[in-house]
Amino acid sequence: MKHFIRNMMGLKIINLVFLLIAGLTVESAISGPLSYEYELVYFYSHSCKHCQIFTPILVEYAENNQLNIAGFLLGGITSNRSIAYVPGSLEADQEIMEKFFNNGIGVGVPALFLINKRTLHTYPISQGALTYQELDIRVKNLRSQIMRPISLQQRNGNGI
Repeated sequence: MKHFIRNMMGLKIINLVFLLIAGLTVESAISGPLSYEYELVYFYSHSCKHCQIFTPILVEYAENNQLNIAGFLLGGITSNRSIAYVPGSLEADQEIMEKFFNNGIGVGVPALFLINKRTLHTYPISQGALTYQELDIRVKNLRSQIMRPISLQQRNGNGI
């Protein structure tokens, strides 16, 4: 097993070197894994004016960064497509609400989280509308915390 882990780490370093030689920055080289392991989870409502402003920004951001959005509507799904909408949205049920809003976070929309698709660990990104730039900064800051070496996370008591 140790041999396998060493080989995988070596391959990651080699891949990073090739990406850097190809002219990519370190930041762009490590941004790929976020979209493979993580997904955005978005809670919104059709009657929320802040959601109407933020939803198109979020959809554009997700498309530009190859991130999937799992959309959950509070207050029911409508067939009115003139309202800002995340394709494939579902109505939020009690189990979903408890998963995301049970850690002292009050239920409010718009609310955005990042979830690890493998472990189902969630990270709050925002509650309230953001500009594209604000969203980008928050996701980059969160990504840098998530991608820190495990030894740093353990030294800081899981560090995130």
